[in-house]
Amino acid sequence: MKWIIATVTVLMLAGCGSGVEWFPENSGGESAPTFSANFTDLTDKVINTQYQSNQVTVTGTNAVGWTVSVSGGLSPMFSINNGTYTNTPTTILPNQSLTLQQQSSPNASTISTMTLTVGTATRSWSVTTAAPTQ
Repeated sequence: MKWIIATVTVLMLAGCGSGVEWFPENSGGESAPTFSANFTDLTDKVINTQYQSNQVTVTGTNAVGWTVSVSGGLSPMFSINNGTYTNTPTTILPNQSLTLQQQSSPNASTISTMTLTVGTATRSWSVTTAAPTQ
């Protein structure tokens, strides 16, 4: 009888708002990714040209890494640890580096902005073309 009462008590406590998280979503000590720096926007660039960003290291505690993807801009791509540029979503691990690449606009005085998503974190990087020469 004592066993039944103890079991019922535990089940009741588990169901109430006692502030105890019985099944935490992030039980592995994982964190959102952080970045060693921001991507430096480029200005006064030539039209229709591929440009690469500065290299940024992704840190945090997540043994399985985070999904990396890019969107927006013109032909947005990324490279992990100086590898081949791609636009296919893939996984990045803590302490690996990222470099971005995109094409500048075919028009003068135009901003092209791409967005990088790593897990739940996003960063943008822009390339602005130079004004037309007179």
